[in-house]
Amino acid sequence: MVTTTDFETTVRNDVAAIQRELEELTRQEEALRLKRAELGARLAERSTALKVVREIMGIKEPTAPSIPFESEIPMGTIAEMAEQYMLAHRGVADVSDLVTFLRQRGKLPLSGDKHGHYGTVFGTLRKHKKFTKVADTPGRFALVSLSLST
Repeated sequence: MVTTTDFETTVRNDVAAIQRELEELTRQEEALRLKRAELGARLAERSTALKVVREIMGIKEPTAPSIPFESEIPMGTIAEMAEQYMLAHRGVADVSDLVTFLRQRGKLPLSGDKHGHYGTVFGTLRKHKKFTKVADTPGRFALVSLSLST
């Protein structure tokens, strides 16, 4: 027969094991975040060097992919990073592109459903006055400061 004391001991051991596992995951996440930042800095350095060499040699730059890593955009809140991303992309962005970018940069977790992140980013953009929804274009936002000046 299991006593209350045996039950408490079992539950406490389970709780301790779960806490250790969560702490290990937190350490791994931090290590990944640091590695992403390091790789981003290395990528920015190499990209700058390549750009300088191309300028000196007069070589045209190839067209960039639709969603570059954008390592020069600093970490911050979702709104701050979205604003910087939009500034680098003519003041507009699709929410799905922002989700991909924020996941690449480690602001949003890579695990889980990216559609859930869509709602997070969409809601963030909708609540901030610096962003405006682009009419007749689902999921596209623009910076108010740039949309007013055009």
